[in-house]
Amino acid sequence: MTMRVLHLIDSLTPGGAQTIALEPFDVQLSNANIFLYALRQNPPHFEFRHPNIFIDSTYNKHSVKPLRKIVAFIKAHEIDILHCHLVRSQFRAWFIKKIWCPNLKLVFHEHGPIFGTDCSSWFHWRMITLFKLSRAEVDRYVAVSSATKALLIKKCGIDSNKIDIVHNFTNLNKFHPNVAVSKKLLNQFEGRGFKIGFVGRFDEVKGCQFLIMALSQLAFEAHLIFVGDGEMRKQLNELTIELGLQEKVTFLGFVNSPEKVYRLFDVLVLPSISEAFGNVIIEAQACGVPVIASNLSGPAEIITHGENGLLFTPGNASALAQSIDMIYRNPQLRASIIKKGLEKINQYSLEEYINKINLIYEHIR
Repeated sequence: MTMRVLHLIDSLTPGGAQTIALEPFDVQLSNANIFLYALRQNPPHFEFRHPNIFIDSTYNKHSVKPLRKIVAFIKAHEIDILHCHLVRSQFRAWFIKKIWCPNLKLVFHEHGPIFGTDCSSWFHWRMITLFKLSRAEVDRYVAVSSATKALLIKKCGIDSNKIDIVHNFTNLNKFHPNVAVSKKLLNQFEGRGFKIGFVGRFDEVKGCQFLIMALSQLAFEAHLIFVGDGEMRKQLNELTIELGLQEKVTFLGFVNSPEKVYRLFDVLVLPSISEAFGNVIIEAQACGVPVIASNLSGPAEIITHGENGLLFTPGNASALAQSIDMIYRNPQLRASIIKKGLEKINQYSLEEYINKINLIYEHIR
């Protein structure tokens, strides 16, 4: 019997968890047994094509109004498995199973909040409490890295046998070395020196301030390109002005097709102070762009230092500047890193991810 799966997520505002939840739908357009329900409107949101994707009409992230709608949806579509992404959806799913749908199979997908540094201590405490209270009702956990699994065990007391490690993916049909950069972007940055890229949200955990400080220490002509947006945009702009780097930093904002930007970069940097995995690492590698990332447990599961990327001490702008300088001054190292990155990228394919997730569903049916 075919299982019917509903993915539940807070919103479809661009982010790593949203990409992981939504992208598999784009390659399964004819699959009528998968559904996705976003708990609220929060534009801008990702575009989607699958007919079984729904966004609730509420804008309030704390609203409980969608609960009865979701219960009705589960019953109307005979949902077997509720696959939950991020804390707000996990809390509501736990409540739904306890009160209305006791036979529903529950999967909690942990994308990184367990690390605790990208949210308030109160939010983190509530999350840990939820995970502890819901252990009996949750049938399976998906961890995006070994480090994530270790924290689920340590902080929440979850049985290791209930946790599956499934790394994030990149869509190799979209992200590849032959993706063309738009002429507009090429012309915009022509003659601006060595191009350093960042793709992601601007919040404290992403460590963008260290990248700006590293730029100020470089002894060669370089330009820093930020793709994304977030709560720290104003502070980052102020730091750029303070260091006199206005002519060397560009904020491109949110880009609908980031795969068309990566090939613009000479190097991609992920300067996070906490990172469960690092989607942008494998996206850049798939596009043939070398990567420098913070030496954290998540990125270190992808990057072997000196082989398919470089790792530096988190929060150390000088160490980051030295790594960028190494890539700039050593074309052979850069070429070798690109080659090794491309050789390993197939293990992070979207197809491989879908297969692993389906095996988990089979296990709990």
